[in-house]
Amino acid sequence: MPGRILIVDDVATNRFLIKAKLTAAYYEVMVASNGVQGMTIARGAQPDLILLDVNLPDMSGIDMCAKLKRDPVTADIPVVMITAGGAAETRVQALDAGADDFLLKPLDEVTLLARVRSLMRMKLVIDELRVRDESGAALEVSSMEQERPSRGLTAERVAGRRVMVVPHDPSEALEWIPAARERLGLVIEVGQSMSMVLNTVAINPPDALVVHREVFGSEDGLRLIAKLRADRNARGSAILLTLAADDVQTAALGLDVGANDYIQAPFDPMEMVARLRLQVRRKVFSDRLRSSVRDGLRLAVIDPLTGVHNRRYLRNHLNTMFQDGRHHGGNLIVLVMDLDRFKMVNDRFGHGAGDKVLCEFANRLTDNVRGVDLVARIGGEEFCLVMPDTGLKTAIRAAERMRRAICDQPFLLPDGTDLKVTVSIGVAESTGKELDPEELLDAADRALYAAKNAGRNRVTLAGAA
Repeated sequence: MPGRILIVDDVATNRFLIKAKLTAAYYEVMVASNGVQGMTIARGAQPDLILLDVNLPDMSGIDMCAKLKRDPVTADIPVVMITAGGAAETRVQALDAGADDFLLKPLDEVTLLARVRSLMRMKLVIDELRVRDESGAALEVSSMEQERPSRGLTAERVAGRRVMVVPHDPSEALEWIPAARERLGLVIEVGQSMSMVLNTVAINPPDALVVHREVFGSEDGLRLIAKLRADRNARGSAILLTLAADDVQTAALGLDVGANDYIQAPFDPMEMVARLRLQVRRKVFSDRLRSSVRDGLRLAVIDPLTGVHNRRYLRNHLNTMFQDGRHHGGNLIVLVMDLDRFKMVNDRFGHGAGDKVLCEFANRLTDNVRGVDLVARIGGEEFCLVMPDTGLKTAIRAAERMRRAICDQPFLLPDGTDLKVTVSIGVAESTGKELDPEELLDAADRALYAAKNAGRNRVTLAGAA
């Protein structure tokens, strides 16, 4: 999983030592000695992670972090602040600026590499989702009014999001909880038992969990984290591990097991608030990005005007149904339909009226088919219906029923006009051993044009024309 890391530190010795640790772990390392140089490299090279010293000669590291997070080009790059001092106020400022973590010098190699691996995994997931989302946009699946996630996490709201605390002792008062409720508006629930936590996760997974190293007295918090990461319901929840000070080995192991972040006691309640806000924001952002990808995939196979499937989906689905029919010995019926003299509708009443007719036609068509049948718009005013495991006589009766559903009831246009519309239908059958999918479509298409030539508003069977 090694990737590219940018080190921004004004001390050459520090740059050399950190670079040596990372290079030994097979990471590609770039270095900068000041903020301006670091910003230039970050924008141009797009590293996977930035290790940023708090004190730089030309600007503070915290200010540079804030600039990185405000810039759409660099907003998604994880930033780890590094400093020789560990003041709680400085840590909170760095986290508020968008930093993902705060490490103290001299850097512990085990903790450093564990944190790098954890953030690299997170970045990889975000990047992959981003690529899929942008690929959908490139295919114009976002042409409908679909809200797409903006770059960066700072715009994500966390108020009302749910957090489950899995404590060492449920009766123990936790100072940070009132602050997180007041400042972030989070809905926080404290688990009273392991069974309660697991039931909650199974029924309604929280956005984040705060897990103590030893939960409910003596149970292993790391084992719980591993169990949560193996659970499909909780896999997307952010997990923050709380543990004793200087327990670097457990911190590193926790990150490798699946924790997104950790905090070592004693800690400032405001640091917990800042870390929790970052993790919940990231979880919300990832959820929205995944939702955008799912919507994009859906739109990629749906005709945006009529809401039925498009030609791309039809061809893939027809191939699958054809193979199933061949394997199981079932037959497959294809109906290709075309609205008669549709160009006249557009020419006389306008394209808005034509769109209205197409949508109503698709609605009447879907109202007259079975759940297992597939309706698709091939293009223009031409539609297709695929009927698996259907007898030919049944299919012809269904085609006649659909023809009557179109011609017997006029279509109401936006201007109030009642318009009589008719449809011609071509029917073709395959037993799974004769015609391949393309030949089956072609046969139904030829039958359609035979119906047109015979006077329109009729059903014609392939081979009988």
